[in-house]
Amino acid sequence: MIKKLKTIHLFFQVSKLHPFLMDGLKSKNGKQRSECLDDIGSIIRDYGMAVLQPSAAASLKEMAKFIGERDTAVRNAALNAITEAFFQVSWMSLKSVIRSYVVLLVLPANN
Repeated sequence: MIKKLKTIHLFFQVSKLHPFLMDGLKSKNGKQRSECLDDIGSIIRDYGMAVLQPSAAASLKEMAKFIGERDTAVRNAALNAITEAFFQVSWMSLKSVIRSYVVLLVLPANN
């Protein structure tokens, strides 16, 4: 899929491709979610944080939801995509975006 995505980048604006990848995260198929997260991580690495449309904060919040996923491939892909974003910006910027999700993962449920 990465080769196909690299080919699409030649003809299609990456910032307009990002919403389609975010829609792919709504799928019930774990393989599709992990591939979309991998692709998002690769476009962040190649093109920077400007491709996250409409806002980087909203996109990172959506990706951070998958850190708690039971499927290992999806969880690792989400962590890798957020790591790529971390390399692009400072920790202070990402800290405000994902703080609530990390706290939810660390604290046990009160059921």
